[in-house]
Amino acid sequence: MASFEVVVEVARPVEEVFAYATDPAKVPEWNAMVEGVTATESPLRAGTKTRIRMRLLGRTIDGTQQVLEHEANRRLVVRTDQPFRVTDTWTFDAIGSKTRVSFASEGSPGGFFRLAEPIVARIAKKQLQAQLDTLKEILEAGSTEAR
Repeated sequence: MASFEVVVEVARPVEEVFAYATDPAKVPEWNAMVEGVTATESPLRAGTKTRIRMRLLGRTIDGTQQVLEHEANRRLVVRTDQPFRVTDTWTFDAIGSKTRVSFASEGSPGGFFRLAEPIVARIAKKQLQAQLDTLKEILEAGSTEAR
C-alpha cells in the first residue's frame, strides 16, 4: 500500500481555489499528468463518476473515478478504480485570504506498477507537488475565469 501527502498554500480565497481545483475541465491546465477528465454531471457531487486519461512513467492510462465525498470549499474525496485502486483526499483550509490545499493519496498499484510500488509512490508525490505548485502559480497570477 502506497501513500503520501503534499501541501501548498495559495494566496487566493478558498472559494476560488476549490472551484478551480475541483473543476474537471480545468485539471489538465494545472496537472501535466492529466490529458483529460470527463464527468457524468456538473457540478461534482458525491456519486459523480468521471473518466480520466493520464500519463505516468511514459504510459497512457485510462481510468474511472467516483466522487465519494464533496463538501464545497472544504473537502473532496475521489476513488479511482481503474487501472488500480487509489483514494485521493483533497482538503481546503481557509487561512484568512489564503488557502491551504492538502492532497493525500493512498492506494495499491496493480500490474506493472505493483513491481515498482516504492518508486511509483516517490515519483507520483514529486509530480503531484509540482502540479500543486503549478495550480498555485495559475491562481496567484490572476483570474481563472477566462481560462
